[in-house]
Amino acid sequence: MAEVRPVTAVEDVQATVNSLGALFDVTQDVSEVSASKDARNEVSASKDGRKLPDGPPLFMYLMAGCAALNSTNIGFDIGASTGVALLLQEEWQLTDGQVGLFMGSFSFVAAFGGLSSQAVSDRLGRRWTFAVTQVVLLVGLAIMASAVSFGMLMVGRVFVGLAVGFGLAVDPLYITELAPAQHRGRLTSWPEIATNLGILLGFVVNWAFADIDHAISWRLMLAVGGILPIALLVLSLKVMPESPRWLISKGRVEEATLVLRSSHPQSEDIAAVVEAIQSEISEEQLNESSGWAPLFCPDKVTKRLLLIGIGVAFSQQISGVDCVLAYSPTIFKRAHVATSEQSLFALTMLVGFTKTAFIVLAACYMDTKGRRPLLILSTTAMTVCLATLALAMGLDISWLSVVAVCSYVAAFSLGMGPITWIIAAEVFPSQIRAKAMSLATFTNRMTSGMLTLTFLPLSDAMGGQAQYFGLLAVLTGLTAVFACVVVPETKQMTLEQLHQHIGRMVHRADPQGVRPVTAVEEVQATVNSLDALYDVTQDVSEVSASKDARNEVSASKDGRKLPDGPPLFMYLMAGCAALNSTNIGFDIGASTGVALLLQEEWQLTDGQVGLFMGSLSFVAAFGGLFSQAVSDQLGRWTFAVTQVVLLVGLSIKASAVSFGMLMVGRVFVGLAVGFGLAVDPLYITELAPAQHRGRLTSWPEIAINLGILLGFVVNWAFADIDHAISWRLMIAVGGILPIALLVLSLKVMPESPRWLISKGRVEQATLVLRSSHRESEDIAAVVEAIQSEISEEQLNESSGWAPLFCPDKVTKRLLLIGIGVAFSQQISGVDCVLAYSPTIFKRAHVATSDQSLFALTMLVGFTKTAFIVLAACYMDTKGRRPLLILSTSAMTVCLATLALAMGLDISWLSVVAVCSYVAAFSLGIGPITWIIAAEVFPSQIRAKAMSLATFTNRLTSGMLTLTFLPLSDAMGGQAQYFGLLAVLTGLTAVFACAVVPETKQLTLEQLHQHIGRMVHRADPQGESRI
Repeated sequence: MAEVRPVTAVEDVQATVNSLGALFDVTQDVSEVSASKDARNEVSASKDGRKLPDGPPLFMYLMAGCAALNSTNIGFDIGASTGVALLLQEEWQLTDGQVGLFMGSFSFVAAFGGLSSQAVSDRLGRRWTFAVTQVVLLVGLAIMASAVSFGMLMVGRVFVGLAVGFGLAVDPLYITELAPAQHRGRLTSWPEIATNLGILLGFVVNWAFADIDHAISWRLMLAVGGILPIALLVLSLKVMPESPRWLISKGRVEEATLVLRSSHPQSEDIAAVVEAIQSEISEEQLNESSGWAPLFCPDKVTKRLLLIGIGVAFSQQISGVDCVLAYSPTIFKRAHVATSEQSLFALTMLVGFTKTAFIVLAACYMDTKGRRPLLILSTTAMTVCLATLALAMGLDISWLSVVAVCSYVAAFSLGMGPITWIIAAEVFPSQIRAKAMSLATFTNRMTSGMLTLTFLPLSDAMGGQAQYFGLLAVLTGLTAVFACVVVPETKQMTLEQLHQHIGRMVHRADPQGVRPVTAVEEVQATVNSLDALYDVTQDVSEVSASKDARNEVSASKDGRKLPDGPPLFMYLMAGCAALNSTNIGFDIGASTGVALLLQEEWQLTDGQVGLFMGSLSFVAAFGGLFSQAVSDQLGRWTFAVTQVVLLVGLSIKASAVSFGMLMVGRVFVGLAVGFGLAVDPLYITELAPAQHRGRLTSWPEIAINLGILLGFVVNWAFADIDHAISWRLMIAVGGILPIALLVLSLKVMPESPRWLISKGRVEQATLVLRSSHRESEDIAAVVEAIQSEISEEQLNESSGWAPLFCPDKVTKRLLLIGIGVAFSQQISGVDCVLAYSPTIFKRAHVATSDQSLFALTMLVGFTKTAFIVLAACYMDTKGRRPLLILSTSAMTVCLATLALAMGLDISWLSVVAVCSYVAAFSLGIGPITWIIAAEVFPSQIRAKAMSLATFTNRLTSGMLTLTFLPLSDAMGGQAQYFGLLAVLTGLTAVFACAVVPETKQLTLEQLHQHIGRMVHRADPQGESRI
């Protein structure tokens, strides 16, 4: 074979110039580009006859560098902000809470910026999104650098946070869609490398300006950050090409081909790459009107992909890396490593240098060693480093703290840092990639914001940073387990091959797996549903015809049927109903702060505080009892009535000038709470398909927990304001959501089909059922079953409450189960723990300041919400009964531990016990109570029985909440009181084992027949059920 010379640098650059020329003039003849490629191929062998390594062209490196420059801007702001926060705390005398808000708000706003980045990048393209990001970033930096107050500084922080959210989502997405598959790992890690380089530059700038007058230096630190965005703004408008996937999605195939020829090696079959992209893009175009439906109604394969992508995004931040970086000067200062600003900033430079060096090392091995080994190695090493840091700070070993922090960021950069966004960008299918990346960024930033916001007050509340880093070590250890069990290897696989591989894994585990519902089919069903609901007089045959037409596209190419899950419409309506419970939860959460502040402000006694807290449940008990009359008479209008009553109560409370006026408002709020607790699960139960009822009926309980968490956050946010105003603001903010639900209940939500049938409006009920059930469901059979029960109900309508107070044996068993679990939920004392959590932590000497106490309640609320979402995922697969038994048993152990901790005055154990207790509650008895109660009651007594269950539940809660403070004092302390609750909760576990049956995926009618057979087997002479 004749020898040929190697490619010279001049020729390589010439090829790059040709590529850029093609991009600036996309109308250039494609054949000319091909000819230049052929000419270059003639010199593509070395002197010894071996081919050049098949790596990406220089052009691909240049474009990846341009995209990564956006992440450098982000990193610079993170690094510079550590110095700005330290200097401003001294210059403006900021509190720890304000510093936490400054650092944490960045991530919270970035979370929402990332969520909205999908709309921007899908509409404008990836390239113009870079330009928009730089403009927003420059505006934010200008406002921050010229700020004259903390408020103005926070306004600029909002703009910067939005830009960061855009950048975190679009940077890896752009490179992933431009890069060849075999080099994607290395190139997609560049944004993370650039972020670390930016952090290092920010640390260097902090160090450089440390000796300048503090009134000027922090402004210079921010102003320097405006240089790179200007450069990237020019590059994005003049040099960077558009993503080929985005171009193909817009039908610009020739332009996409030019870009791919420039970014891929010569040996790559560009036509095959284009064809593969077109295959996915064609599906994307079919699904373009689906919105977020494919993410919230996923098939099994997409569900696994979302778990992997969003899971690694969450895992990255739950390890606390942003806390370590953002507060590294504070950490070193409190560890007594250094005292002067310049020495502290020099140490942060060491951290930044270590982080950057190891992420470059990781990029070199990303495509050879694989993602998964590096991820497992990284998370394991981070766990060891955090445990070492906790030990070093506990024993006050300064040098070991520095070594542990540097080793921690090295381990993070070696795997978890860059791999997070590589995996996230790789696993999401094309049709949901932009939206899923936005959701992953949202999750990542929200987790970062939560930890960064609460770092200072929470570490103080836990007794020091040593305990806090010990907790982070445990959480990071769990991420290592997640990486081992869930995350697959994605090395050198095309996006299409990766999705097929995971699909085969899922279908091997579930041979009956079926293809996902295409978004166009899902949206068509939703449109049909809404049309039917807005025009209930429309001919039923027309709706049936549209349904039949939809059935013609209800099978995939291989002939398999659509998965039999609830339509998007059902999720929307369940969400509207659950919003009512969010209002309830918010009032519960906010009231904990209001009670604590009012006790100091108005000098209230323990008895008055108990009356304020307990009266809500007492009045709610009677509200729930009378909700049956309202819901049976008004139907869905009960939601509107509830919001009006709630708004009246909140208005009276927020404007109260005496304890008596406050209690009048509390009565109105209590009535609204009682209505809501009864009607929310009832509405969803009567609307939802049987096989998905458990998950959907748990939404109100999830919403309550989310509301409680929001209430706790509002308490914390207003803690530093004058107490004469702050408690009023805590109450007033609770009026926002009721107004939204008032509109939804009047304009959007349909009536319950069971209520419609009970009023003889069968055609309207059929329309609603067709909207809320899948195509495979026999709607006629569902209607017939409901009519059968309704006819019995109408026969018994004159009996009033007699069926409840003079029941037959089957009904007696059903009442025992439904009302028994409602009683069991509250006898465990959960409302006491939530309502008095600041008081519990204060008396356990965990924290003293109001802000620290409210920060701890935020941790409790976050734990409760996270575990109830987890429970909802397994409600219809694992069943109600196992989760109920597990939950009550774990709660018993946690209450016993809390009693022991308070008796021995072990502060940190009290925090762990309370968080574990609410986690166990949310895992089972929290959501399951109302699911079982709504499921077991027969139709003819359901509304009355739900009212009675709510009455029992609220009355028990009110009794315990009212007597908590005086009774715990009378018993000698809270340790003895929680010991008593442990015994009572243990008895509820026995009740769950002995009495409560499994109700998973049974229709209401099948469930009642099943319990009837159980009763008659035990008593063959027993009478028939009503």
